[in-house]
Amino acid sequence: MSRPTLRRRLTMLTAGMVAIAVVGLSLGVWLLLRIQLYDEVESSLREKVARVAHRTDPLKLATIPVWIRPDIDTLFGVVSRQGITQRPGFQRERLPLGPVDIAIAKRQQRDSVRKVTVGDTNYLMLTVRGETGQAIQIARDLTETDQTLQRFAVVLVAADAVVVVLTVSLGYALTRRGLRSVESVRRAAEHVARTQDLTAAVPVARRDPAEMASVARSVNAMLTALATSQDAQRQLVDDAGHELATPLTSLRTNIELLLRAEKHPERVLAAEDRRKLLEDLRAQIGELSTLTEEVVELARDQGAHEEHIELDFSSVLDAAVSRARARTPDVPFEVSSEPVTVHGKRAALERALLNLLDNAAKFSPDGERVEVWLRPGENTAAIEVADRGPGVSEEELDRVFERFHRSADARALPGSGLGLSIVAQIVAAHDGSAWLTHREGGGTVAHIELPLPDR
Repeated sequence: MSRPTLRRRLTMLTAGMVAIAVVGLSLGVWLLLRIQLYDEVESSLREKVARVAHRTDPLKLATIPVWIRPDIDTLFGVVSRQGITQRPGFQRERLPLGPVDIAIAKRQQRDSVRKVTVGDTNYLMLTVRGETGQAIQIARDLTETDQTLQRFAVVLVAADAVVVVLTVSLGYALTRRGLRSVESVRRAAEHVARTQDLTAAVPVARRDPAEMASVARSVNAMLTALATSQDAQRQLVDDAGHELATPLTSLRTNIELLLRAEKHPERVLAAEDRRKLLEDLRAQIGELSTLTEEVVELARDQGAHEEHIELDFSSVLDAAVSRARARTPDVPFEVSSEPVTVHGKRAALERALLNLLDNAAKFSPDGERVEVWLRPGENTAAIEVADRGPGVSEEELDRVFERFHRSADARALPGSGLGLSIVAQIVAAHDGSAWLTHREGGGTVAHIELPLPDR
């Protein structure tokens, strides 16, 4: 069973609401008309009964009034205190007697108006006190009044049906027109799913409602973000493939040399040459392993399963420094920090700081220490990692955070060129900034600034 469309739902909802409103209004009008007609009948009865209520014997009339002739529409009767009913001789029907009529005859109640049935005809009967101790009944045939109400009800039902049909038709047309923007979003989404074309934008027309224009712009923003992410992934794959080609080619060459020597015993490698080949293989495998690890780290959403929490940035720095000291025990690290709270992901921030420390240790000359400062600012927490390495040229300061970029001085050292890219990615995910500057007296200073939590 297919689900009802939004257009159908809106149309039926509109029609239902209009139908309820129209039927309710029609019922109210019909009831008001009924009350008005019955009030007119009651007023006419009261006017007529007033002419005979003062008589000693209301049944003994000199002449028969026109308004109580049975061939007109009115019946007449008198009720004694003993509950005995009388009617004029010219009148065949006797009006019904009830406790309320006897109570009026005994002066226990003033009057009564109610609907009664005589034979097959409905009457509105008025009972009032007489002047000489009896109750006078007078009733009027309601056939014409009820027929008027029935005809008016038929007219109202027909009018309601026409209004509901027109409302459904108009509601469907307006809903279809109003949902054109939704249809354009649906078509665009289907096109993207079918063609994988993330550049296909949802058109936004000036006549579109503000809400639908906002939805279209949000979908376009999402498509742009997906396209950017897709381009970044493709670029990463291309760059990684290029960078992996060099160590893989070198590995293959060295392995082929070893295999050739095994196949031709007469060409035995010297022990020193064999040792150098094996050491070169080990270094290349280590470089390949590091490169693979960092490519995976860069492709991964940093701390995707880790929540942002408030944490002491100085404790994160201490943990990163401890790991850096274990990796490079021959490089001294001098740390100066103050307690400062930031909002972020602990593991990701520790990885970013460790990359900076490893980078500084790699370029520091023997015996030179790496200095680290953590200072809270007015709106940011600032970390500086300073080394006494060869430094970075002016034209490369802005490129060192690019993937796989390595300065001329760094190409002879182990590394993948991804460490600072990972730092930039993690810091950007924390709404911070990272950059390098020249250090006075030689070397480089790496800077990280993270915003402080709102208080």
